[in-house]
Amino acid sequence: RTVVLATGLAPAPVTAPDARVGLGQCRRIDPRSPEGQRPPEGEVWMVSGARGYIGMVRFADGRLNVAASMLASAFDHGSPGEQVDKILVDAGLPALGWHDGWTGTPPLRAQLCDEVENRVLPVGDAAGFWEPFTGEGIGWGLEAGIAVAPAALELGRSWDPRRVAAWTRERRAWMRKVQARSRTVAAISAMRSSSWLPSMD
Repeated sequence: RTVVLATGLAPAPVTAPDARVGLGQCRRIDPRSPEGQRPPEGEVWMVSGARGYIGMVRFADGRLNVAASMLASAFDHGSPGEQVDKILVDAGLPALGWHDGWTGTPPLRAQLCDEVENRVLPVGDAAGFWEPFTGEGIGWGLEAGIAVAPAALELGRSWDPRRVAAWTRERRAWMRKVQARSRTVAAISAMRSSSWLPSMD
């Protein structure tokens, strides 16, 4: 009677002009080496620069996990490892020197239309994508899934365009609210050539 569309990005979404690429790598390192002087266990470091940002965390077994989100255009100026090191060095941290082993995504894309079709309620990336700088995308998706349940049940009993319009307004207002912090943090970070921030969250 009602379909909740939680399929992620559409098969042919629009690629944003400032599309980013996700990168990641995890290595066991010697804690006595320069590259070993990284976040203590239990801390997450966020490092931002003009072309992207990096998150670093040390696992309990001593491995260092590094994840990055960078403008796809950054790789016109060097390899993934070189671009990661540039952001770190510009922020006053030692380079990793990891020249191989990076895995990544295609350019992250944006779906611009979030219209509700007859008896189909899109949530999460299917309802419109904006990359969360603060890494809260999965949390947003879970919250959206919980929030849609009452409307889905109600509309399953009786499809009412007025109720759909009200739910759409509620969803958009909620998304504006949860995205505000990420947009603010991203904008402030972009004003600085580089910065790094240890976080206990």
